[in-house]
Formats: sequence, C-alpha cells, structure tokens
Amino acid sequence: MKKKLLIYIDESLDRDFRRFIVLKYGKYQRGLISYEVSQALKYWLALHTQEHKLEERRFIKKPRDYEKWCKVKDYLLSKYYSELKPGQKINGRHLREAIRAMIGSDRRTIKKYLRLFRLYGWLEHVTGEVWIIKE
Repeated sequence: MKKKLLIYIDESLDRDFRRFIVLKYGKYQRGLISYEVSQALKYWLALHTQEHKLEERRFIKKPRDYEKWCKVKDYLLSKYYSELKPGQKINGRHLREAIRAMIGSDRRTIKKYLRLFRLYGWLEHVTGEVWIIKE
C-alpha cells in the first residue's frame, strides 16, 4: 500500500533529479519519481539506523516488475526458504505457487512472470523443476 508524501525541495534539486531519471531510464515515465525517492529514503534510513541489511539492487528499468519480484521472493522466504541468495536453487513448484499467490493464478500470468523474471536476470531455469536465483 502506498502513501502520499508532499514535500518541498529546491528548484535546482528538482531539475537535477528529473534529469537524472531521464538519463537513467531513457525517458520520463509515470511512477519513476516515486520509485527513485522510495529507494533513496530506504538507503538513507539504512545508513542512519545502523541496519546492515541494505540490499544491493541491480539497475532496473521496470520498478513495478521489480516490486512483484520482491513480493514473490518474500512469499518464498516466508513459506519455504530461510534465505534466498544468488546461486541458490529453488523448486519450480514453489516459484509458481508464489507467483500464483502474489500476482495472479492464471497460467498465462505465471508463464509471463517466469519469462519476465528470466529476462531481467533475476532467475535462471536450469532443468525441469530447478531454478536458480540470480539477483
């Protein structure tokens, strides 16, 4: 669930921030400012609260897909695994169950997100029911 946050910043900072978004993503798209500000706030909080769990995240062009990937990983962690680190093998049935629970249960939806997660380099299909976490 998202919450609206109204802030006032210097004009030059706003201009530089919007320029940064266009340079990073190649275009200006709905949701990118919110995504980048959220990431910046998470980073700032981690630095100032001595949290050592700050995740290094890959450069992502599709924040909404990344949020869905995070939900799928959270489901897998809560139900089947104690940790998910790069190179770890996971069961395909568990993965499809997580997508079904967190995104949608239609077989086309499951197929679509398995393809997208592979495309972004977050997952790799090894064989049969064996998948590897890449991110």
